[in-house]
Amino acid sequence: MNKIILIREIEAYPVKVNKWISVFSGVLMTVVGLYYIFIHSLVFEPMGLIMGILFFVSGLGGLYYSVTTISAHSRYALRVKINDDFIEFKNSLFRPRVRIDWSEIKYIALKQYRVIFDLGGYREVFSYSSTPEVSRKIKKAIREMAVAKGVEVYP
Repeated sequence: MNKIILIREIEAYPVKVNKWISVFSGVLMTVVGLYYIFIHSLVFEPMGLIMGILFFVSGLGGLYYSVTTISAHSRYALRVKINDDFIEFKNSLFRPRVRIDWSEIKYIALKQYRVIFDLGGYREVFSYSSTPEVSRKIKKAIREMAVAKGVEVYP
């Protein structure tokens, strides 16, 4: 079993729709920024230029974020990846992903928006921020694989 769950996923729409909505929002903000820079800066000199630059930079940032994080295969995507050999978490854009082999796990405790792995000598805690539906999906996938691997899971 190989399963990838995006943490920031909006359950109401498929991943492709989420990505295109975010890309469209970023492009729209960039265009509004250019409009303010070239049109409004002539009328409202300092404020039009400042607003234009802020909109333009925000649009580029949003566009970059949507292209790099809303994809199951991006290395920057905030996700949980579960397969027969390991479980991998990435819950922050600027932190590296954490990979834990199933053979190292003694037991798993599933808490509200948190998963605790006991690895014998120490614990690895994975906290995430998501919707309740995505949280249930993550916990269900972890529980299914843990049962298949013979790892104890505490609710």
